[in-house]
Amino acid sequence: MPQKEEIERRFRFHAVLSSEQAALYEDIRDKVIDLANFLDDAIPDCRELSLALTTLQEAQMWAISAIAT
Repeated sequence: MPQKEEIERRFRFHAVLSSEQAALYEDIRDKVIDLANFLDDAIPDCRELSLALTTLQEAQMWAISAIAT
């Protein structure tokens, strides 16, 4: 893929194309929230918890991005 097209694909907003896609986004978000809450309850407040939550947020972003593209 030419670089300009790849840049457009990566950085443009990808609208939800179907109700199935929207439901999958919501399922991913729900599961990530459940895990984030579990980690928050199980791990003392520390830098490592903050990093774990940030990484979980990134994982959610990549998962949804994979569906959107």
